[in-house]
Order: sequence, then structure tokens, then C-alpha cells
Amino acid sequence: MPTGMAWVTYHLPRPRYTDGRRGYLDGIVTDDAFRGQGHARRIVDGLVVRPNGIGIHYVQLHASAAGDPVYKAAGFVPGHFGGMGLFTHPTA
Repeated sequence: MPTGMAWVTYHLPRPRYTDGRRGYLDGIVTDDAFRGQGHARRIVDGLVVRPNGIGIHYVQLHASAAGDPVYKAAGFVPGHFGGMGLFTHPTA
């Protein structure tokens, strides 16, 4: 069974996320029997919608090598501290 979760983290404000809030994805797991069917991608896409909907346009995650293709296909790029990040809204 595939699963995943998202939450909001709070940090010091920076130019690209001025209120200090960031979305964070974690625990995105797909059992072997369900892999290769697009479940993880649908979970990632669904989890990104919530932070974006409340005005959080920067979402982070830390991925295993096995998860990299899913997150890159969803638009995530390598970020700071070994994580990956996604801006869902153009920044000035």
C-alpha cells in the first residue's frame, strides 16, 4: 500500500520564502507489489497541493536514491543539505 505525509515547517524568513514557512514531504513509501504503477507520483502531486493552497510555495523533502526519479519527475531539484526542493509559484 502506498502512503505519504506532508507538514509545515517554520524557519527564519528568506528572500524566496519570506514568511519562513516551508512544506515538507516525508514517509512516501510504496510496497513492492504496488511499485511501478504511478502511486508514489500521485501521492507526491497530491501532497504538494495542500501547502501550495495555503500560500506555501516551497516544498522540501529528503529522498533515497530509489525515490529520486519520482521526485525529479514531479519537478523537485537538488537543494541544500542533501535534500530536494520544489517552488510551486514563480518568485520575483
